[in-house]
Amino acid sequence: MSRRTLAAAAIAIGGLLITPQVLPASAAAPGSSDASVAALADPRPPVGKAWLVGVVTDQAGHPLQGVTVEAWQADPETGEPTATEPTASDITYENVAEDDQEGYFRLEVPIHTYYLIVISRPTDDFRTFRYNSGDPIKAGLRKVRQLGTSAVSYVEAQGSQTSAKLSPSTVKVNKPAKVTVTVTCKNVDPVLGKVTAAVGGKKVTGTLKQSSNGKITLTLPKLKKAGKYPVVVSFAGDSFVKKSTAKKLTLTVKK
Repeated sequence: MSRRTLAAAAIAIGGLLITPQVLPASAAAPGSSDASVAALADPRPPVGKAWLVGVVTDQAGHPLQGVTVEAWQADPETGEPTATEPTASDITYENVAEDDQEGYFRLEVPIHTYYLIVISRPTDDFRTFRYNSGDPIKAGLRKVRQLGTSAVSYVEAQGSQTSAKLSPSTVKVNKPAKVTVTVTCKNVDPVLGKVTAAVGGKKVTGTLKQSSNGKITLTLPKLKKAGKYPVVVSFAGDSFVKKSTAKKLTLTVKK
């Protein structure tokens, strides 16, 4: 899946309301940058199509403009996209047909298909969020799908998985080893934040940045005595992603 962007904690998406609506001919064009300009629109989806419509707000309930919402064809079992491009996308705008409702979007998709809904926003913090905890939704026979009010919130931190690998796993005294740490989260991409590796009573810390893509290599502290030392690697978590710890590793130090 191509990565899109999403606001950081200061603009955390707090809710996605998807309600049944039928747009009149005076509805604003999806993605329009000028909400006051009306454009022609069908009163209902074409044959074989469905509309997924809704409003994106922040955690305080304020509508957000300029948020990208995409529908990706997805495997209903794994939740992963089955295509290389989204089936439909829109940028939240002001819907003049609904009392100037801001933060509005409309996705037109073929029916009888499962879709993963991905939300993002252009900022310096390139992150995406998967609606409905990453579970695909089905566009069925209904022309306009109602999903109700759902929590699409970074306040509810998502689980993470941390893995680590030593290189090498055996070193001589006063020689450093390295550990490569990978942190992933199913619904938030990429994972950002601090990673710590502890060995022999000493710690080293690094920071996962946008360019890290969830992976970082740390140089472990040098140890003066031979022996076997457990290496504990952990991700501290942040406002969006829960902390996690990798399986313990063992570093062997020889004379």
